[in-house]
Amino acid sequence: MNLAENYDVVIVGAGPSGSTLARLLASNGLSTLLLEKEKFPRLKPCGGLVSVRALLELDFKVDEVAKEIYRKAKIFRPQGDFVELESHSPIAIGVSRAEFDNFLVEKAMAKGAGFEDAQMVRHISVSPEKAEIVTSKGLKVTGKIVVGADGVNGIVARVARIRGSWRPSEVASGLVSEMKLG
Repeated sequence: MNLAENYDVVIVGAGPSGSTLARLLASNGLSTLLLEKEKFPRLKPCGGLVSVRALLELDFKVDEVAKEIYRKAKIFRPQGDFVELESHSPIAIGVSRAEFDNFLVEKAMAKGAGFEDAQMVRHISVSPEKAEIVTSKGLKVTGKIVVGADGVNGIVARVARIRGSWRPSEVASGLVSEMKLG
């Protein structure tokens, strides 16, 4: 393992969000480390559909990992009804998450991001200057910033108290909203 100890940014979770952010940050000259708890490529049973809206945010093609192209969709709502979409243009692609996620990690590494898989984050301690991260295999690194791309139940959310009480000055939020057609 030939790793630096200190990074500008350490990202926990190498799914599409984590690896895409790692690629962007490394492209802009920030020393970036991407940590993933599973050995890659790994099976991921959820989220094998990628919207064209998401694909338009990428500055590269994903044709080599696209399995299906979808022009129709039926979206079921909690109220019990559904919305049907049909388009001449693609609205989404289907992917194998193992292949897609691995593809995105490779894109991040090509831009200079570090990547360590099979490294479950066990401990994060935060000070005003840095965060120290320790993994299940004893890897110890620091980052000026730690990004949680490991899900709402991940260790970063627990450390940041996302699921508990937190002060608004401690957390930034983002929102994407889908609007009903017609």
